[in-house]
Amino acid sequence: MRSTEERWHGTGRSIVYWVNRGFTKPSPARCNTWSVAGKLVA
Repeated sequence: MRSTEERWHGTGRSIVYWVNRGFTKPSPARCNTWSVAGKLVA
C-alpha cells in the first residue's frame, strides 16, 4: 500500500482548496487548474 504522500500532490493548502471547490459546486469545469493562480496548483 502506498503512503499518503505518494497518493496526493501539492501542498496541504492547495489540496484543501480543491477538495472544498469540488464539494461546494460539483462540476468538471470547477477543477480547471489552468484558470487559477499558480500557487493553487503547486
